[in-house]
Amino acid sequence: MLWARIALYRIPFAFRLLAKEQNALIEQKRHHAEEYLRLVSGARSSLLSDVNLILLHFPIPHTPGIYDRTTSSVSWAPQTGYVDNMVLSDQTFGEIRRTLETAGQWDSTTVLITSDHWNRGAPLVNGKRDHRIPFILKLSGQKNGVEYASPFNTIITRELLMEMLRGNLTASDDVVEWLDQRRALAESPFTRDLP
Repeated sequence: MLWARIALYRIPFAFRLLAKEQNALIEQKRHHAEEYLRLVSGARSSLLSDVNLILLHFPIPHTPGIYDRTTSSVSWAPQTGYVDNMVLSDQTFGEIRRTLETAGQWDSTTVLITSDHWNRGAPLVNGKRDHRIPFILKLSGQKNGVEYASPFNTIITRELLMEMLRGNLTASDDVVEWLDQRRALAESPFTRDLP
C-alpha cells in the first residue's frame, strides 16, 4: 500500500487525492476524540450518582487512533493508532477507579470491564486467531483476584449481571460456580474455527 501512495505522488495533481483522504481521516479522528471526551465527562458525574447500575461504553480502543502516547494527550495526529488507544483505555479505567476510590465507593462497587469483540487485527498464532476478549469482574467487597481459566461465551453477561443485581451472586466462588454451570456455551461454533 505504501508503494502505491509513493507512486501516486509522481502523477501530477494526484497528491490532491491523498490530501482529501488524509483530511477525511483527521475529521473522523476529531469526531471520535470529541465523542470520547464527552463520554468521559458524563462518566465522571454518573459514577458519583446514587444509581445501582451504570453502563459505560467507550469507543476505545477502536480505531481511528485518538491518543498520542508520546505526548500523553488526546490527538487526531496521523501517527496515532490502535496501540495508542489501548494506552488510553488503560488510563480511562484507571481514572474510573480513582474517581470511585476518592468518593469512597471502590470497595462497595462491582465493576465489569469487557469488550464487544476480540482483537480482529491480532496476528494469527498457529494459523488461528485468538478469539478471547477481556472479561474482568471485580465484585463489591472483593479483595483477592481469581483467574477463571475455562472458556465461556460472554453472551451470558446480561444473565450474570441480573443474578448479581438480585443478590444471588455475591462472592467470587458464587460466580465461578455459576460460570461452571454454563461452560457448555463456550465459544460460538460460528467463530471457533475461523482463522
